[in-house]
Parts: sequence; structure tokens; C-alpha cells
Amino acid sequence: MAAVKANPELAGENDKALMKKIMPFAKFMMDKALTAGPAVLDVKLAFGEREVLEDNLEYMMRSLNLDEVKVRSCDEAAGDDKPPECEGVYPGNPALVVRQEPAA
Repeated sequence: MAAVKANPELAGENDKALMKKIMPFAKFMMDKALTAGPAVLDVKLAFGEREVLEDNLEYMMRSLNLDEVKVRSCDEAAGDDKPPECEGVYPGNPALVVRQEPAA
């Protein structure tokens, strides 16, 4: 709990609010570990998610018929600049946002 309270994004949250945010994730991870084994609890992946996406940009654009694909990290945004899609993102559980921008 001390590590969670030390997170500046959660500063000012009371214990009850923190537990409300933490417990569903803890239950999900416990169930996942019971079905898939303890390796799912590793916080580091054996590969770089961003690198995999960047290495396959041309393939994704070609196969999805896209003009552009941007790969961004939720770690790069901070505080109020962090998009809502970054909620619940952790290694092995990335966010995917698809936007269609109007033609200029």
C-alpha cells in the first residue's frame, strides 16, 4: 500500500478510494496467475511492445489500409496530459486507440 500511496498521481486519495482502485486489479491478477501460472505476474515482458509495433508499422498500414500509424507511450504523457485510454495500461495490457481524422 505504501508504494501506491507514494505514486504522485494518487496523492490525496484516502485508503478506501485506493482500495477501490486496487482490489479489482489484484483479483484479476490473482485469477490470471491461478490459470496461467506465476509468470503472468512478471512486470517486465520478454520483448518490447513498442519495438514490436514499430518494427511492423509498414505491415499494419498495408494490411489495414491506413495512411499513418502513430505509436505512442502512456509513459510519455504526465498528469492532465495523459489520455483516458492510459487508464489500466500495464505491461502486457496495452491500449489501442483508433482515430479517423477529417481529410484536409
